[in-house]
Amino acid sequence: MEEIGNHVFMENSYAGVALGAIELDQGLLLIDSPLTAADQQSWRRQTGQLCERTERIVLMLDTHIDRTVGLSAMGGTVLGHDNAVEILSSRPVPLRSQDLAAGSEIEAVNLPANDRWALPAMTFSQDIQFHLDGNPVQISHRPGGHLAGCWVHFDQAKIIFVGDSIVEHQPPFLACADLDAWLAELAELQAEPWAAYRIISSRSGLIRRKAIEKQAQFIQQIKECLPDLVGQEDREGAIADLLPGLLRKISFDRKMTNLYRRRLAYGLSGYLKRCEALKRQDE
Repeated sequence: MEEIGNHVFMENSYAGVALGAIELDQGLLLIDSPLTAADQQSWRRQTGQLCERTERIVLMLDTHIDRTVGLSAMGGTVLGHDNAVEILSSRPVPLRSQDLAAGSEIEAVNLPANDRWALPAMTFSQDIQFHLDGNPVQISHRPGGHLAGCWVHFDQAKIIFVGDSIVEHQPPFLACADLDAWLAELAELQAEPWAAYRIISSRSGLIRRKAIEKQAQFIQQIKECLPDLVGQEDREGAIADLLPGLLRKISFDRKMTNLYRRRLAYGLSGYLKRCEALKRQDE
């Protein structure tokens, strides 16, 4: 665990997720949770040594399975956006019943048979604040990368945790995204006041600012591909044809090719299905 600012910590050695912890006046704000039981125990032990106050708020930056599977093991009050309750409530209850073909890190983990989802006990609609020495730690709803997505920013330390809004050396997750909102959020991150902040990705840790521009370019390319997929009789085949060109835009470990192909295929298919369902509701 690394202290990246006064009372702000990051752990980037666990599989799948980069975690955050912020000491608050009330106790600890934990940002996401590890995937495996061993890592969950390690993280809980590490964070337990940060302060004597026992109160814990455990924030899910969105409802992606990689960051929610370990929440119940963190021993705190689970916090998430209002949308998280609806999304998680619609999932099959046993963890092993999940659709694991989404190109997620969790695919390599043996899920326990009887564990259940930890639904948020505390929710918010737009923003919520906690305090450290009178300074606000603000959590805000940012639905671009995920309908239940959140950012955490601590102005005193000039640090912002942005979840999956930015990932480096891997493709993003698309199924629960709003591409227009995502592009607007990425443009915002490139401007003031965020230009002076260190930005923490929940997949990649501390990111280079150039990664924001690359992420925006990739999302724009995805957006431009979508019209060619609408109305395709063989949509899965059409998506498969796009994948090699999309992956060539990303520098990544080629051993991950199959996983990242599944991630993009699942994301594109899920995004289009959700858009079509919303369109039918509006008609």
